[in-house]
Amino acid sequence: MIPSRFLAPSFLFLIFILSTQPTVTHAAVEVPTQDAPGIYISGSGVDLDYIRREIGFVRYVRDRKQADVHVLVSQQRTASNGTEYTAEFIGQMSFAGRRDTLTYVCREADTQDDRRARMVRILKIGLLPYAASYPVAEHLTVTYDQPLEPVEVVDPWDHWWFSLSGNTYVNGDQNYRNINAWGSVNAQRVTEEVKFNFRVYGSYNESKYDYDYYQALSIARGKGSSTSIYFSLDDHWSWGASAGFNSSEYGNLDYSLSLKPGIEYDIFPYDESSRRRLSFTYQIAGRYADYIEETIYDRTTEMRYQHSLRVKLDLTQPWGSIYTAVTGSQYFHDPGKNWLGIDSNISVNLFEGFSLQVRGGYSLVHDQLSLRKGEATEEEILLRRRELGSSYSYWTSVGFSYSFGSQNNSIVNPRF
Repeated sequence: MIPSRFLAPSFLFLIFILSTQPTVTHAAVEVPTQDAPGIYISGSGVDLDYIRREIGFVRYVRDRKQADVHVLVSQQRTASNGTEYTAEFIGQMSFAGRRDTLTYVCREADTQDDRRARMVRILKIGLLPYAASYPVAEHLTVTYDQPLEPVEVVDPWDHWWFSLSGNTYVNGDQNYRNINAWGSVNAQRVTEEVKFNFRVYGSYNESKYDYDYYQALSIARGKGSSTSIYFSLDDHWSWGASAGFNSSEYGNLDYSLSLKPGIEYDIFPYDESSRRRLSFTYQIAGRYADYIEETIYDRTTEMRYQHSLRVKLDLTQPWGSIYTAVTGSQYFHDPGKNWLGIDSNISVNLFEGFSLQVRGGYSLVHDQLSLRKGEATEEEILLRRRELGSSYSYWTSVGFSYSFGSQNNSIVNPRF
């Protein structure tokens, strides 16, 4: 049984820091409630982060019922294998009863950057009639004439956002049964100056095999919590810390506690992150672990310190997109205990109608401190009931797509 004092030390520590922050923020990109319509966007093919950066003359709300305008985005395939996007603007509050619909068609060869740029253009056009009846209209020409002076915004929720989630999955046949359950609670507060997140989660996985003479039951449980708080220093620098609690039967952890302060630098300004980002993140971590069984290093408990560096490149351009992250970590007590990994996703539009996608990841693993002592049984290996030693791991995917023919057929026929 885990002592109650270990369940949420990170949350108590970091919520104290957060409590010293002001409840009123000053951000030039926000507008007061009475000056602009509130909108809620839902549907498919929507890059909300990009939209928020490109459209600044509206307010973004988290609840559909609190919006003046609900924008519902849907998509269908056209006969030439393109995509027809439909944006329906549903008036609410003082606009109740009003509906406007705009559509546009993207070819299959269009890049992600082309698609989201056209989405923003359509949204700007559709939202103008609603913004016209608000004071924000005084700053609208073709684009939003943002006021030079910061605007004071008071949020009754003080920028807090909460979510509860959970799911179960059951499958099986005459010889096999699997039950999987997972749940989490999230609390988040994000402003231009501070980014805070708290999460509690738990999981349960049960697999039962009953085939002829072979019978086995495998149960794996996991739970934990994580807390992080990060502060903006300027357009390129930020700093903060994260802390966590974790328990895993598979990983031989009765419980572990960690605290990880760090600093980050982005070559490009943070407000360009939806299009390009090249960041360097350095962190130092302290971790205390209490193991279920003695480890291969003859430990039942230990306190260790490590540092890590992560370099991440994220580009979205007309020719395609690239995401690549390289991460390395090393323990101070033994530099030979380290980890190095790369994770990449590249999509390139080589020529009209032809695109290439390459995804993959590779890791060099030399830091498995929690491995159980003793040989694993055949059942434990086959059912993956305990973590095994490995010096590397990998995954990969390569694909392409090519299309040709009519580019002008915008007919939508959903029959069958």
